[in-house]
Amino acid sequence: MKPGAIFAEHYRVLSQLGVGGMGEVYLVENVRLGRREALKLLHTTGDDEAVARFEREARTAARLGHPSIADIYHYGTTTAADRGSPWSTSRA
Repeated sequence: MKPGAIFAEHYRVLSQLGVGGMGEVYLVENVRLGRREALKLLHTTGDDEAVARFEREARTAARLGHPSIADIYHYGTTTAADRGSPWSTSRA
């Protein structure tokens, strides 16, 4: 994703923060709320187990509410055309 691109209808990509073996992290602006967030996008190739694990991680982190754990604001899955990759946003 390039800076300026819109992701999931209301996240504007500002820059890429990192890339790893499992995915990418971007600095985005939530245009609806006017705040900066970190967007984590998992690379998958139809791996249902990886998607389920990512969703469990997002739900668990969202419930914990600890200063050393990023607050999860939202999570979802890209369209099938984009390989159905899971993503989440958190405090930047």
